[in-house]
Amino acid sequence: MYSTPQENATCAGHRAVGRAGAEGIGLPAGVLAVAADGLYRPGRPDPAGVGGAVVSSAGGRLRSGEPAVFAVPVTVAPAVVRADGRVQAGGHLAEHVRLGLLEQHLPAGVVEDLVGQLGLGRERLRRLSAPMAVRCVLAMTLMPQACYREVMATVAGQLALLPWAKPWSVPGGEVLGRWRVHLGVPLFLRLYWQVAARTSAEHAGLGGAPDVPGVRVGGLLLCAVDGFQARMPNTPANREAFGSSGTADDSAPYPQLRAVVVTVCATRAQLGAAFDACEVGEQTLTARIAEEHPGVFTDGRLYLTDRNFLGGPLILKILGGGGHLLMRVKAGIRLPRIGDWLSDGSYRSYVKVKAGRAESWIPMRVLEYDVEIDGGVPGELFCLVTDVLDHERYPAQALCAAYPMRWSGSETHIKEAKSTITGAGPSRGPILRSTTPDMVRQETWAWLAATELARADARGAVASPPPGGRKPVTARQTSFTASRRETLRSLTQTAVTATTSPAQLAAAAERAHRAILTQLVQTDRNRHCERVTKVRLDFPPAKGSVPTTTAQARIIFHAPAPSARAG
Repeated sequence: MYSTPQENATCAGHRAVGRAGAEGIGLPAGVLAVAADGLYRPGRPDPAGVGGAVVSSAGGRLRSGEPAVFAVPVTVAPAVVRADGRVQAGGHLAEHVRLGLLEQHLPAGVVEDLVGQLGLGRERLRRLSAPMAVRCVLAMTLMPQACYREVMATVAGQLALLPWAKPWSVPGGEVLGRWRVHLGVPLFLRLYWQVAARTSAEHAGLGGAPDVPGVRVGGLLLCAVDGFQARMPNTPANREAFGSSGTADDSAPYPQLRAVVVTVCATRAQLGAAFDACEVGEQTLTARIAEEHPGVFTDGRLYLTDRNFLGGPLILKILGGGGHLLMRVKAGIRLPRIGDWLSDGSYRSYVKVKAGRAESWIPMRVLEYDVEIDGGVPGELFCLVTDVLDHERYPAQALCAAYPMRWSGSETHIKEAKSTITGAGPSRGPILRSTTPDMVRQETWAWLAATELARADARGAVASPPPGGRKPVTARQTSFTASRRETLRSLTQTAVTATTSPAQLAAAAERAHRAILTQLVQTDRNRHCERVTKVRLDFPPAKGSVPTTTAQARIIFHAPAPSARAG
């Protein structure tokens, strides 16, 4: 629907749309109803309907029983009236394209600002503009089975159906391929960190509040740090830049990158990330985040890590930013007990840090306990260290109960993100689509940003009032797959354009949030299974099922009787 200079609109609301478009306010929310008898297409006959828009000559109000055409507004554009009377849309389609409901979670105008700062725009608009190409790359990472042309068609949505004065059609895939090379890596790197900064600010007020199981311990917001690997096409350039793992002679079928992500356990939101060749360790990548983006590891947060992250230099970097740690310890690491056992079953120790010939010690508290499962699953020994030394404010029982949130907060987060990467090969598994190192880096930053935007929309659904008087739900109960599908649906339906009004955006978001809240997942089922060794898949893939037990876990501390502990 377009604003036209004619004053034969059907209602005052339609005339307001014309003024709103001229002033840049945008479309109102709702559906347009126009009398069917007053519709006609001016200009020469055009059976395909692509030469010009249908306009209305009817006036007055609609009456009950009168045939009406109900239309969903798409965008507001200046009308171009041809000499033969045809009405077309002025401007360029690319200027109207937005990223559906994900756009509301991006900092305002960030895509256009980054394009301008890096000088990536082009004076002449052909099929795509630089901002539209950026949005296509972001959408591409959420559409694992889509080719480039399908991605561009999805991002254009219903805008492609409009009769533009400058005709537009979906280009071939090579157009987006050339744009990807032109855009490069730095734009997506900067975009990712702007998204991460927005996410961090969203969670800034969650620390310091009263304790909630799975959310805070002693006022500290539970966060997690974890690493993963992602495969990519087996090209010589990718293998040279990233290498592979699992074999000593680099004979693994695919090159891989190694990444580390920092997440919030309760919402699975992503606070920061780093990645590099697979030979770069997780501690190195985490230290890179702490050095280059100190806002990730801040006061008021407790970071949970697995046994691969314990290292004196890394601990010092994280503690230097104000963050706190709860880390699992590998077997064979000596943690001498200092003094008596504390009343909560923990004891004081230290982690040694070597810098050349100099040595220093970081005071730590150690928690040793077994986890036994009702139902026959053998117990497992856990040893955790933490820099929070106050055993009364941070009792061992609370810390041990909080540690399993690492699996929900980081490993589930990673599995959700990998569900958006294309599967390939006989053993089918997540694999990036880019064939050159720079495009792999670009795709990875875009993928991390886009999946976080999809999670932000799920968090928006939780923040809105539950429909039908239902009781509130948590972010962990939302389905990432449902959120991703709703955001893609908002693209195909062109729910958001450059002229969408706040009211229209809020209505579209509410519809998506209601759909997300009807597809909740079950959490905290107390499911346990034996640890299995990660090995290369057989061809064809064949793997025996792992027995799973559903039962409550018991924590058994390795401390002596209470009479032998210190107060």
